[in-house]
Amino acid sequence: MSSKELNLANLLRPRRIEDIKGQAQTTSVLKSQMQKGRLAGNYVFAGKYGCGKTTAARIVAMAMTCEEPDGNGEPCGKCESCRSIIDYGASINVMEVNAASNRGIDNIREIIERIQTPPAGGAAKRVVILDEAHMLTPEASNALLKTLEEPPEWVSFILCTTEAERILPTIKSRCQCFRFEPISEKVMAQTVTEVLDERGIRYEEKVPKLLAHLAVGSFRDCLSSLEQCMDALSGNEMMSADLVCAIKGVASLDTAYTVLKAYLAGDTGAVLAETAEARLSGTRATSYADSIMEMTLSAMFEASGRHQENGYDMSFIKPEEMQDLVGFLKAVSDVRAKMNAFSEPFIQLSAVLAQETMKRPFVGGVVKHTPEPPKAETEPPVAEIKAPEPVKAEETKPETEGLADGFTPLGEDEPSPFDDGVPFEEDIPFEEDKKPEPEPAKEPGKKKISAEEFFGNLKAKVDDAQKEGVRQDICGYTEGGEEDSGTDEGNASDFDWGF
Repeated sequence: MSSKELNLANLLRPRRIEDIKGQAQTTSVLKSQMQKGRLAGNYVFAGKYGCGKTTAARIVAMAMTCEEPDGNGEPCGKCESCRSIIDYGASINVMEVNAASNRGIDNIREIIERIQTPPAGGAAKRVVILDEAHMLTPEASNALLKTLEEPPEWVSFILCTTEAERILPTIKSRCQCFRFEPISEKVMAQTVTEVLDERGIRYEEKVPKLLAHLAVGSFRDCLSSLEQCMDALSGNEMMSADLVCAIKGVASLDTAYTVLKAYLAGDTGAVLAETAEARLSGTRATSYADSIMEMTLSAMFEASGRHQENGYDMSFIKPEEMQDLVGFLKAVSDVRAKMNAFSEPFIQLSAVLAQETMKRPFVGGVVKHTPEPPKAETEPPVAEIKAPEPVKAEETKPETEGLADGFTPLGEDEPSPFDDGVPFEEDIPFEEDKKPEPEPAKEPGKKKISAEEFFGNLKAKVDDAQKEGVRQDICGYTEGGEEDSGTDEGNASDFDWGF
């Protein structure tokens, strides 16, 4: 490839007014003016950089100075004047001036002197294209205003600017103003796809949309980034989204998607881990914040019921999460606006992301870079537990079997001779079922005495018995002096112990 062919912005620059993409409203009016031969004397083309203002100015200048215009009033693109403008951006009758570097009153005076002579080569007009016209000084703008009020009949001015509000209202009132809108991502992605297919370059499906997204409405930036990525490929290497992000130093949309899912899941650790990885990989903090805000905005569309196609699954977003998403977006936006004042913007951004995530309830970890939720692992089948089979009762032999002759079993109503009235163990109630038995009533007239009193009373009785000549034994007592005929233990219960 030659160096000229590599310069995609110049190679793909439109040559006809209808070839300008994404500006249908403006190009339709200009094309109609060309066909009717009623091009205005002065124009102001305002809009974002890289959206076709200078290209449209050159095509209009070609139409004004073309030596052999076609039947529709459009430039032929073959004459010397047209070829000079196509190749160099200027010709003998077309002057293109960068007002950012030629912004003083002396520069404007020089331009005014040069346009005083009629156009050369039989052209109908002399055209002055002032790029970045808002950079003119107030004195230069006033000098230009006088020429615009009373210009020579063969002179036309085309002012291109990205900040139309900085141009004097008196200047704009003497020109036809056209607004150039940012190019849509769909149009840029389609162009990127066509370029890659024509050159036989393999690429991931996300690459055209990613390049269009990073261009932010600028066709020139999109083509410049595409050319840079093409130069980075070696051999038959595939152009991947990771390669594009690495070359441009921006955060991957996969990373922003993971951060969004981690925030909604309340997983502070995952948010901090993704932010730390982005910092170590060389991603710009501003780009990282922009990607998160862009992904959060898509989530807000989903929560409001208006799906916005961005290549990622947003079905897990719930309508009741709208309030949290608004607060999250505002917090990231606030720290993004102050990043230029921070020496380490990633630290402040990490603190804000963690603070907002901790407000959410933790519902589980997040799988990294996974557009679809992970599938739940299937548990091994549980063995079926069979109920135990009932135990068959053994057949009992007749009660009469094994008994001696002459013995018969007792009837159900006949008492057993071995029944002592004591219940079997299984018939005894549990302790908690037992009721406390009442204490036996004390016999009247008796009271408990101490051991000392007992033995005192015993000694006194023994002494009295000895005086009366009666045998007294501590184990038995016979009143009247008669000896006990049995053992001493047999009459021990007859003795009054004094209890």
